[in-house]
Amino acid sequence: MIDLGMRLGRTTVALLVAIAQECDRTLRVHVQLYPAIGDRYLPTNIKLSLISDTGENLHEVESTVQNLCILLNDFHVEPDESFSIRVALDDLSITENFVV
Repeated sequence: MIDLGMRLGRTTVALLVAIAQECDRTLRVHVQLYPAIGDRYLPTNIKLSLISDTGENLHEVESTVQNLCILLNDFHVEPDESFSIRVALDDLSITENFVV
């Protein structure tokens, strides 16, 4: 499990990435976005996106009013495969790149 704190302007959030090996050597990836400690809800309209190694937006979720967290659908990758997770709010964004 990886917990990354992220700052978008004045907004701080926590990105949680959990990786589990499946029976067939593929890896299942679970991604959630939480408000920082001290905040109850995520900001409205914050986006969490899965980006392929070619830059294609594969899946995106957006927070609404009073979301405690948002999460991407679990997805599978092969060992040594890369992907990126983007967190965006208004005109600010942070992209984290992963190779598992």
